[in-house]
Amino acid sequence: GPLLKIFKPVGLLIFCSIVAAIALFSLSLATGILIFVVATVYGFAKAYFWPTMIGIAGERFPRGGALTLNMITGVGMIGVGIVGAVFLGYVQDTETDRKILKFDQDEQTALHTEYVTLEKKSIFGKYLSLDMQKLESATEDDRNIVSDIQLNAQKSALKMVAILPLIMLVCFVILLLYFRSIGGYKSITLVEGET
Repeated sequence: GPLLKIFKPVGLLIFCSIVAAIALFSLSLATGILIFVVATVYGFAKAYFWPTMIGIAGERFPRGGALTLNMITGVGMIGVGIVGAVFLGYVQDTETDRKILKFDQDEQTALHTEYVTLEKKSIFGKYLSLDMQKLESATEDDRNIVSDIQLNAQKSALKMVAILPLIMLVCFVILLLYFRSIGGYKSITLVEGET
């Protein structure tokens, strides 16, 4: 794409990691129309990760062929679809739990005891979550308070998840330094007759 004319592949991954981290953090603070603007910026940054990583794998490991590309794709899908979704849900639920408990302590209420009663298990352990059925039968005031707390917890979760593109950034910088140590990023071309 057009960004690859400005950046080399690893540089593009570094750039996208920075933009994605900033966008996720900004998304946790955004309101109104800014939510859509920041989400769009995040979407553009995220859109370059997948094809660029697959391209690097294809250029650097051509002997791996379709098997290598499919393995990378599979690991990526597992990471995003299974671990990522579970992690985000866990962070949102535990943040909601923590914030409702703090609200109870500050305001001398019993919202946590009343509504945070659903026990869940994940790869991150056991934790308590909001029982939405109990919340449906709550007073309107309680529902509004819990809804506000839940919204703040979701925004806090985005701040926490912004660490993931930063971890990727560190990995891509290490990859960039590796390529510089061997003379720069170059695609490997197979020559007929080589095994």
